Amino acid sequence: MNAELNIVLKEGEYELKTMVIIGAGPGLGFSLAKIFGRHGFRIAMVSRTQEKLDQYAEQLNKMGIEAQGFAADITNKMKLTSAFQEIKNTFGTIDVMEFSPHSGNVSTTSVLDTTDESALQIFNNVVIGAINSARQVIPEMTERGEGALLFTSDLSAMIPSSMFGNSGIAMSGLRNYILNLHERLLPLGVFVGHLSISPLIKKGTGFDPDQVAEAWYNLYEKKSEAEDTFPKGIMQFIS
Repeated sequence: MNAELNIVLKEGEYELKTMVIIGAGPGLGFSLAKIFGRHGFRIAMVSRTQEKLDQYAEQLNKMGIEAQGFAADITNKMKLTSAFQEIKNTFGTIDVMEFSPHSGNVSTTSVLDTTDESALQIFNNVVIGAINSARQVIPEMTERGEGALLFTSDLSAMIPSSMFGNSGIAMSGLRNYILNLHERLLPLGVFVGHLSISPLIKKGTGFDPDQVAEAWYNLYEKKSEAEDTFPKGIMQFIS
């Protein structure tokens, strides 16, 4: 932990909170860990490979951000539940959960090439994974009357595209779940947010994941909107 953060904590300006990133990777997941970590969050990362998670944690720790990885396949409910229990045993209260859905080993198919198998597999990864993850933290958040659930999607959640046949089904289903959660949980003190991002996200470009992470933190901090896009306003160009 860096000296500046130690000073802030000693002055009592804020306490360290815990953020769980589901689907953590070297792109957006790592950028989110950096941005939220610099704002006083400890980071728990969940993805399939412990070795990669340990590498991310080591890099974050060198930046003064407390971080640890917990390997689990989000399509395996038992392993996912076990990972969350380990996180709670390690860090205690979970204040923020971010879910970045992924298609796993399933390729995106156009609408005419979409089969029941390709649709179901992505749906299980994206929607069922999100539901099972959210249910690990919702009861405790509503009991405390505070917390945040953040969900990242691609733009097929916002507007149909024939090129994203199977993934569009899953992403739009995820968005429906997110907005329903937002409406139901906001009166209970829990913020649910959705950021739909361009598929052009790539390091070193105008769509750098660090910029997406900054947009996410702004959406989380303000808590005034249920959803937004990155880049902001992109829908007027594609709708």
